Amino acid sequence: MSARCVDGLPSTRTKTIHTPRTHPRPRRRLCLCSSRQEAHHGGVVCFCFLLLNLQVANGGCEDICLNTRGSYECTCAVGFVLDADLVSCDPVVCEALSRPANTLIPVASGPFAFKDVITYSCTPGFTLDGSQGGAVQFDLTCPASAIFPVHSGCLDVDECARNNGGCDHTCTNTAGSYACSCRAGYLLADSIQGGESLPTACLDVDECATPLNECETRCINTPGQFHCECDEGSLLAADGKSCDPTVCEPPPIVSVERSAVLLVIPERLEYQQSVGYACTEGFTIGGEQGKLWFLLR
Repeated sequence: MSARCVDGLPSTRTKTIHTPRTHPRPRRRLCLCSSRQEAHHGGVVCFCFLLLNLQVANGGCEDICLNTRGSYECTCAVGFVLDADLVSCDPVVCEALSRPANTLIPVASGPFAFKDVITYSCTPGFTLDGSQGGAVQFDLTCPASAIFPVHSGCLDVDECARNNGGCDHTCTNTAGSYACSCRAGYLLADSIQGGESLPTACLDVDECATPLNECETRCINTPGQFHCECDEGSLLAADGKSCDPTVCEPPPIVSVERSAVLLVIPERLEYQQSVGYACTEGFTIGGEQGKLWFLLR
């Protein structure tokens, strides 16, 4: 068969060949060459014209037609993939993306094509670098490879690292948040932190205002604790709540000078109780007309 080259010169070589194995069915292809091209390249130069009842420009390729030795093939621009028909080009569709750690579900749900951008936001209490006030958003773009890049996600913010989290006593960091707690004898209460009411304050519990103290006589409140006291003449018992009367040591039966003798030997002598002594013969209190007895309290 004969044909004319694209530059208008008679072709020096024409031949009918079959398309490569990659195409679904054999197609005849016409190679058009000029003598100058043939002399320059030292061989046949083909220009991707197919014989499908009529000549189809660009080899029938939707996008790019690549000439190969004795054949040709279709290919696509970046961001597109060749369809199963080996002629058409379909947009790249990125595979399903696993949500990066500690992020909110994005508004866009896909599918995502080449150069589509997904914006992720960190969950509350997390930032990109874990610092307070750090960035909380990042973008992922669907690449030509159709595989989203791996992103480590967001890091927990340690709220306790700054100003003890605003807590009066103990600040405990948790994933995405923190918690305040108080020492024994204090009650956790709200306080204004950054314009909002948060449970950060520790207020002293007045145990003396409640039945919890169980003091028998008197309760004394102190910061974070309390203690019981007893009236004069009583001593605090081992339980720290009860009061026992003060018990004196047994009194001497005979005075040191042996001038007086205890009248009654008591079994127990408590605070403010008295014992009586009688003067021995030949002794009085205050001389000849003095008293013959006296009391010790």
